Amino acid sequence: MRLGAYRSAVALSFLGLVAAACTVATGGEEEADALYGAVVTTDGLTPAALTMPSDWGSGYCANVIVANDGTAPVTSWTVVINLNQAAVSSWWNAASSQSGSTLTVSPRSGSPSIPVGSSVSFGFCANATGSNYRPTLVSVTKTGGGSSSSSSSSSSSSSSSSSSSSSSSSAGSTGSAGGAGGAGGAGGSGGSGGSTGAGGSSATCSIPLPSYTSGNGSATWYSLDQGTAQVNCSLPIQQRNPDSIGHVATGGGRYFAALNTADYNTAAACGACVEVSRDDGRKVVATVVDQCPTASNPKCKAGHIDLSKEAFAQIGALDEGYLGTGNGGVRGKISWKYVPCPVEENVSIVLKEPGNAWWNELRVQGHRTPVRKLEVYVGGRWTEATRQPYNYWRVGSGNMGQGPWRVRVTDVLGKTIETSINTTTAEQLTSSQFPVCQ
Repeated sequence: MRLGAYRSAVALSFLGLVAAACTVATGGEEEADALYGAVVTTDGLTPAALTMPSDWGSGYCANVIVANDGTAPVTSWTVVINLNQAAVSSWWNAASSQSGSTLTVSPRSGSPSIPVGSSVSFGFCANATGSNYRPTLVSVTKTGGGSSSSSSSSSSSSSSSSSSSSSSSSAGSTGSAGGAGGAGGAGGSGGSGGSTGAGGSSATCSIPLPSYTSGNGSATWYSLDQGTAQVNCSLPIQQRNPDSIGHVATGGGRYFAALNTADYNTAAACGACVEVSRDDGRKVVATVVDQCPTASNPKCKAGHIDLSKEAFAQIGALDEGYLGTGNGGVRGKISWKYVPCPVEENVSIVLKEPGNAWWNELRVQGHRTPVRKLEVYVGGRWTEATRQPYNYWRVGSGNMGQGPWRVRVTDVLGKTIETSINTTTAEQLTSSQFPVCQ
């Protein structure tokens, strides 16, 4: 959902909110997701909106945006959602607790404040347990924002959501725009000096994937509106301007990256976290979600990483553009290495075609360490799947026999998670996470 369209809707009464949010965007923009519910703090400065981009009749996936229209950063917030007759199957970009059907959501520990004029988003998927399965947005409260230190919520407004089948794109799209380097710039600003980004890991283990730790890396930045319809790793785009990707634990979904073709390695790096360091001590941890294709962008050679705009701002000013003199950049030295992701939920598995009991592909997301192998128990034995460039795994031609299927996932450190996957649910949360390595 476009933030501008949403803010225009918030300025109206709650009775007119839904109709306004469902308006088609003008000026060549795509149609906004239908607004399913909205609430706002009593000072009118911190609205929250819930949309449901996927609703397949027996479940759904929802996105929630919390915006700051105040005069000071919002340092904390709480959103309350009534799940009604549904059970959460996967979750991203926030912390949550549940009592009965009431879901209480707040920022993860260490998440940055919401700057003035900006927003954050989180999302979840749920399976229906009854006919009244769609969620109700109940309230939003906040701390900061330029009004009283804590504001109570206004009444919510919900519309009926049109049901739309969830569909999966079969291949990665255009990928990273590839190094926006210096466009627009921050006018010589010194950047966010000394920031370590969000979600750095304290684990000391070595991830056995190629790293560039001797100042021989390079970095640029890009935004999704530069040509990315869908990221190559097939993770959901939650928001644009500011950009946010689902199932990304770094920077509340806003610190992500595209790797060059060699290091992307046919999606082997998808979902992995990298710590990018500059020689002046600034660093950021970002999650790999995309590819920066070498064929169309010469900067994207081995060792190059194309960071999201907000991740890049943690190590340099936007107008610096192309960092890493040891790998073709124009200033500074860049090193980067793989680190465990600061995930808080268990691993989840996504079906490419929910409802297809015979053919399918599987995608793994929310993993602490990179995934090396996926196997499915077919015909009395474990059969290894092949990872596709768009980050789904396929066994043979995709015909795995009639489901449900037993699945085993192995990370690059040799740790395994085994689970059973049904054939009808798009996203399925496992009961495990890869252990914190030492």
